Parts: sequence; C-alpha cells; structure tokens
Amino acid sequence: MKKMIIDILKKIIPFELKRGTSIVSIIIALIITGILTKLVDFILSLIIKGLLKLLPSISEKLLYILQYEIKINILVLIIGIVLFIIILFPIYRKVDKFILKKKKRELIFDDDFLTDMGWTKNYWGSTNKSKTNRIENSYMIFEATQNEWPEKGYSGAYYDITNGIFNGNVYEVSCFVKSDNKSTMEFQLWLHNIRSGPDYYEVKYPDNLFIPTAKGIEIKLNFNAISSNAMRIHLHCKGGIGRILVDYVKVHKIQTYETPQTV
Repeated sequence: MKKMIIDILKKIIPFELKRGTSIVSIIIALIITGILTKLVDFILSLIIKGLLKLLPSISEKLLYILQYEIKINILVLIIGIVLFIIILFPIYRKVDKFILKKKKRELIFDDDFLTDMGWTKNYWGSTNKSKTNRIENSYMIFEATQNEWPEKGYSGAYYDITNGIFNGNVYEVSCFVKSDNKSTMEFQLWLHNIRSGPDYYEVKYPDNLFIPTAKGIEIKLNFNAISSNAMRIHLHCKGGIGRILVDYVKVHKIQTYETPQTV
C-alpha cells in the first residue's frame, strides 16, 4: 500500500517540486502573493465604499453589494493565482541558484521511468516509433535495427533540463544501462547545452558507442554549464539486434570535477 501511494505521488508531482529549493520558493511566493492579494482587496474595497456613497438609497446599496461583492472576491482570487504564478518562477530561479552555490552536492534531476516525464523519443526519426523507443516496465527501452532508424542507423531519446542548471557549475549525469544477451545495439551518454555556433558545448561518454553487458553498468559523465543555463541529455544509440534498457537517469550538481569511470 505504501509503495502504491509513493508511485502515485511520483506520477502526479514533478521531480522539480520535490526538491528543497522548490518548497522554499513556494513558501516565499505564497507569502508575497498573500500580501499583494490583500493589497488588491483593500484597494477594491475602497473603490466599492466610494461608489456606495454615490448611491442614493439603502436598497440600491444592498443590491450593489449582492451583485458585486461575490464578483470582487472571485476577481481577487483570480488575481492571487496569477500573481503566484508570475512571482513563483523568478523566485524559484533566485533561491535555487543561491542554495546550490552553498551546497557541495545536490540532486537536480532523477528519473526512474516509472512514468514518462516528457522525453523526446526517436529524435532522428523511426519507421516504427512504438517499437524502436518506448518506456516500459520502468525502463527506457531501445529496440531498433539500423534500417528502422533511417538517420544512418542512429537515434535515441533526449530530455531538456532547465531547472537547477546554472552557468559556472559542474554537473554529474549518471544512468544505468544494460542490454539483452547477444545484443549488438550500442549506447552512448551525450550531453550538450542548448546553444548553436561558437557557444555550443558538448561532452560524450564513452568517446565511441559501446555494447552494454546484460548485467548492466552505471556510467557517469560531467557537464560544465558554460552557457544557456540548461542541459540536454541524450540517450544515444546505434541500431542492431536485441534491446538496450536504461534506468535511473540522475543529475547532481557537484563542486569539483571528477573523471568519469571507464567502460
């Protein structure tokens, strides 16, 4: 029962909202929104009082209150929601950046593929999309021959991370990858910023794609955030026989550079 509840919460609540910086940001945004909403309510109340003085009879005043008081409350509620949304995201970025500077290691992103968090699958095209790249049984699965991936037999899935990535920080990206017995499909972890031209930056691990073992291996790669305040994670594959299964994609902000392990 406990596991079922946890699984449901994982599906409903985005990972970004589970981090400590998100909770702090939401609390600050709620406080500021509450103050501003009260101010709006006060101003609207003054306007109503002024209008009531212009109405000649008690019956007209009562009618006015009945007609417009509820509308005013609804208006204040809508304004409060809009203010919260507008205020939350700038505060989130500021708080996130400040707290991350103070921490030596912080989990930024964690995907166990219990559900689809919005990965772009088959990013270079596929002749059979539902087969060649899918999320199934808590794995990101690649099952494609080179003919099924028309772009020279390569494709995969990518995800853009825009929360928690700040220029000047170093991030460790890790994932667990394995393959079927006798699989010939190959894999590579490929990271880059969201820039083009001279500001483009990428790292790949390993340098050449490799065939994972059936037992599986955790691979890690460090990414220097030097522009765009964002990171694109590619689970990059070469088509072949069998399947590649990926799980536990994680991103940590780290303080010092660590050499990735060898395959």
